[in-house]
Amino acid sequence: MQASIRKFITALALVGIGVPPAMAEELAPANGPDLVFSAGRKDSAYWGLANRLKKIVGEAGLKVDIIESVGSLQNLERLEDPKNPVNLTLAQSDAVHERLLQKPDLASSLSVMESIGLECVFMITGADSGVKNDADLGKGLRIAIPGVESGVAVTYRDLSKLNPSLAKTEAVYTDAASAMKALGSKGADRVDALMLVYRPKERTPEIQLAIDKPELYSFVSFAKMNISAKLPDGQPIYSFVDVPLLRQGMKVVTSLPTVCTDGLLVASSTKINPKQKQLLDRVVNEQWMRIYSKGF
Repeated sequence: MQASIRKFITALALVGIGVPPAMAEELAPANGPDLVFSAGRKDSAYWGLANRLKKIVGEAGLKVDIIESVGSLQNLERLEDPKNPVNLTLAQSDAVHERLLQKPDLASSLSVMESIGLECVFMITGADSGVKNDADLGKGLRIAIPGVESGVAVTYRDLSKLNPSLAKTEAVYTDAASAMKALGSKGADRVDALMLVYRPKERTPEIQLAIDKPELYSFVSFAKMNISAKLPDGQPIYSFVDVPLLRQGMKVVTSLPTVCTDGLLVASSTKINPKQKQLLDRVVNEQWMRIYSKGF
């Protein structure tokens, strides 16, 4: 029946008769992608993981297209939009929680395939700022957040609800490189701290610079707040982790007590058919370490 309808619509197109956009989208060409993966920016860890999954899922017979995004919120918005082809994405656990609070009905259409590991808060400030831990945060401090639709923006909002000191700060949305240059400046574009959320071992240029130049930068530790919030299945959204920053051999020289959430591989149960879901499940269960680690 589906093949017959597709032939009929193709015939209509050939004679110049229009097809409703929704129907044309629903009956896309059979050689189109099985999975449309909304990842992060092209230089992000999300993008790398998406490409490793594409390669391995491709070996199993599924075609995957990957599209760039600004972060977790945009990924989830694409996933839940019935008119958007995205049916697989990555998102922070706290971003999923926020969307489910806003739209509880989404719970039936989102399928968490796998945890992609911890995503931790790295807050960088000037070495002479006087801000050493989250209790030192307060009114008048400007916190740089890289993108209003990023997972970092969600984490900032969530932690502000849990931490009265952070709640008094002001969010400033700008890119990380610009924020690092503005740290400690006195002008209108000044920022007092840069907030990032990354895997514990991820070393962005900003994180690496702060590690290499302790005379200029310092990290703000998070260890004072209540982190009792939970997902609908009872799993905690946040945990405290002491993240190693610098090692000498096997010894940890410098570490950062901070707050972490889980990264999640999420699919739309309404946009993936049972055969695709079964194959994707098998790949995730059997090949996950090849997908998760760029070293495999």
